[in-house]
Amino acid sequence: MAISKKVSTLINTQVPEFIRTDAPLFKSFVEGYYEFLEQGNNVLDESRKLLAYQDVDSSIDKYIEYLKRELIPDLPQTTAANTHILMKRATDLYKSRGSEKSYRLLFRALYNEEVEIYDPGASILRASDGRYSKEQSIRVGDPSLSNTELLLGQTITGLVSNATGKVERSTQTVESGFLVRELFLSNVSGTFQDLELVRNTANTVNATIYNVTGVITNVNIVDKGAGHVLGDTLSISSPTSVNSAIATISDTDNFSAIQFTVTEGGSGYTVSNNIVAITRNQVGVGASFYVNSISNTEVLLLDGDDISSVANVPLNTTGGTTNSNTNTAFVRLGANSRAVSANLATANVNSKLGNALAFTNTTVGSINTVYQTSYGYNYTNLPSVSVRNPAVAELRIPDPNQPNSFKGNNAIITASHLDGAVKAITVTDGGTNFNKYDTLTIDNTTRTPTANVTGLPSITGIKSYEGKYTDTKGFLSWNNRLQDNYFYQVYSYVIKSNNALNKYKQFVDDLLHPAGTKMFGEVRTISVVSTPTILVSNVNLTTGNTTFDSTVLTFDSSNTTFDKF
Repeated sequence: MAISKKVSTLINTQVPEFIRTDAPLFKSFVEGYYEFLEQGNNVLDESRKLLAYQDVDSSIDKYIEYLKRELIPDLPQTTAANTHILMKRATDLYKSRGSEKSYRLLFRALYNEEVEIYDPGASILRASDGRYSKEQSIRVGDPSLSNTELLLGQTITGLVSNATGKVERSTQTVESGFLVRELFLSNVSGTFQDLELVRNTANTVNATIYNVTGVITNVNIVDKGAGHVLGDTLSISSPTSVNSAIATISDTDNFSAIQFTVTEGGSGYTVSNNIVAITRNQVGVGASFYVNSISNTEVLLLDGDDISSVANVPLNTTGGTTNSNTNTAFVRLGANSRAVSANLATANVNSKLGNALAFTNTTVGSINTVYQTSYGYNYTNLPSVSVRNPAVAELRIPDPNQPNSFKGNNAIITASHLDGAVKAITVTDGGTNFNKYDTLTIDNTTRTPTANVTGLPSITGIKSYEGKYTDTKGFLSWNNRLQDNYFYQVYSYVIKSNNALNKYKQFVDDLLHPAGTKMFGEVRTISVVSTPTILVSNVNLTTGNTTFDSTVLTFDSSNTTFDKF
């Protein structure tokens, strides 16, 4: 800041009174002398501007050289940058020395060019150095507030779990009539929970984590099936699914499903689905069979009527005209909870049994084979099995081939465990549009025959995708190099410039180069090719009456620039 107050104006008050009285010319001489010194470019005028000359913006040209020696002594006298601006930014250069930005600033100032800084240490092969990441997402839907698409780029928080994550991208689908948005998250902290409300920091947008429909993450197995092998591929479908899910068998057991074997066929049995199979000491669920074929047959006269519906009818119900029971049938006076044959429906106490009951000749025999309709599940202990044909068993006809036994109740069926029950599976493709209330159909696509598996889907609004490597670090035989402690090391760097290393090396060493590091230079060559080429061809070929005349062809290639890196 310059001093504006002049000394010459103070002389009158500074000299003694007797001088002002006795020697007025001397006072005027002193005032004139100081006025001369205060004129432009004289001593007093220049001394008052010294503070201003220390400012780059207000200094004069002959002082700029001194300022450069003090502020940027290591830079050359001539630079591509404006000297005043460069000196004003010198502090920024020194504060950032050693960083990539400082190198860029220096080369802009010296040569007005953009340089590249390459770190050879980034290409060194290191064991287990690959960057492996797993993408996580949450699926949200109603109830919600505002448009969930506005959550993109924002951090969301679960109100119950207090988990947080940043929404990087999102996709939208319609499932079972519901609008569902999948939010892909990064920097996830904590664990989100199904059906909890998530919202952004400003609480302007919120939504509920949706888990009613979607992809399958796991299967809660109900019927484990049989005949499966570890590693087999399974196809999973349901009434609502659009694309089937795919899974592999990760665990099996041999103590779930059972099969039935005929040990003793007995006698008095028919081929019918109505044969009753009874399991005693049963600990599992669902195994069943029916008689598929019989042998050693015989014909029995059997009544097929069920008389339990007339169990409460009085036997004195008679025909006649003297009471209210005139011509009344048994079934009209008793409990008729089940249907009966036509004969029995109209019979009363006056009817003959042979006419009222429906006796038929029935072929019965020994059980030869059984057909298993279900292998069941969870049979940790083998059950005892008895097979009974009620129509024959109730007649208590002794079987001469099996002492102390009666026909229709003397077959021996043995249960044994069946290998290959599915205990656990791993879902590899969750499919689409599964509903968590559906029963799944699970088919083995690797082998047949097998007993199909059933189960219930586990669907969550929180999904973790299979991980992947985000770079090639740690990959053998790839683009990485072995450390050589010279070029490929963590303390080296390369400057890619249009100038040779020896041109700027000293400036970089003095200004920016960090101690303990090694600098390399790489020249980017620019080749300018100017090759005007003219090809002239005048050809006249005459053959018979045919003439070929080629025109003048000109090829001109000039000012073509090739950049080589």
